[in-house]
Amino acid sequence: MTTHVLVAGATGDLGSRIMRELLLRDTHIRVLTRPGSGKAQAMYGNNNRMEIVEVHYSDQSALSTAHLDVETVISSATGSLPPDIARTMSDLSGTPYNLLWAGTTNVLPAISKVAQRFWKDPLATFPAWQGMQYFMSTFSGQSQLRHVENNRYGKHPWTTVKDVLAQHGLDNANQH
Repeated sequence: MTTHVLVAGATGDLGSRIMRELLLRDTHIRVLTRPGSGKAQAMYGNNNRMEIVEVHYSDQSALSTAHLDVETVISSATGSLPPDIARTMSDLSGTPYNLLWAGTTNVLPAISKVAQRFWKDPLATFPAWQGMQYFMSTFSGQSQLRHVENNRYGKHPWTTVKDVLAQHGLDNANQH
C-alpha cells in the first residue's frame, strides 16, 4: 500500500538523502518548497510519484492544507530560525512556545555530569542528563547512524498526523 509522505527541506543535503530512501519504497511524496525557489522542481519535477507544493513556511493555512491526506510528515528544513519555529508552534497550537538554550558541545557534558549526580530517580527511563548526552553527541557529530533497520522491531501501528493534531485540539486546522 502506498504511503503518502510530506517532506519539508527536500532539496538540502539531508533532505535529498531522505528523498532517495523514500523513493526506494512505495511512497507518494508531497514536497514543500518556498515560492519561487525552483530547486525542488528542478530536482524532482519529472517524477510522477512527487507533488511539489510552493508554500511560505509561515503560512499556517497553506501548511494545514498541504498536510491533508498524508500519513507521514518529515522535516529536514534548516532554513527556519529557532524564533520562527517557536512562533509557528505557538500559532498552530495556541500554546506559547519559547526558546530554550541547551548549551554548547563544551558545556553539555559538564551539565550532564552534574545533573546525573543529583538526579533523584536513577531508574528513570529518560532522565534529563541522558538527553543532554544525546544532544552533545548529536551536535558534535560523534553519533552517526551507519545503518538502521526499522523492521527489526516488527510491525507497529503508527499515529497519523491528523490523529496527533486532533489529540492536541488542532484538528480545526484541517477545516481550512
